[in-house]
Amino acid sequence: MTKVLYVDIPFEAESNQGAERSRFIWDILSRAFITDLLLLKTPEYLTRKVPDFQGYEQLHSLATAPPNPLKTKSIYQFSRDNLDKFCRILQTGKYNLVFFRGEACLELADEAAGTLPDCHIVLDIEKPI
Repeated sequence: MTKVLYVDIPFEAESNQGAERSRFIWDILSRAFITDLLLLKTPEYLTRKVPDFQGYEQLHSLATAPPNPLKTKSIYQFSRDNLDKFCRILQTGKYNLVFFRGEACLELADEAAGTLPDCHIVLDIEKPI
């Protein structure tokens, strides 16, 4: 069976259009595949409790780093320690597909492509209305 890693910021307790889309995607993935969840702790969640989620095999989290204007590859940036942690998660999980909610994680997408070259990488990009 296909094993998926879904990467997103915490969305369960939020009530906005982006969170609705995240919940929809999560619901579909977690019902159809063996799915692990990786939550990105942005500055808003470093001091708040991450809401409860359901439907995952494993729950992982990574903290984002303060933005570096000289490193503009992606909106969310990560320390070398967190990038190494992400690579360990990928290697341990042996994922067939890594699904990134939004284009803010391009740095992680590059790491995933290098760590699991046979893995499919999916970026969900919302088209503005």
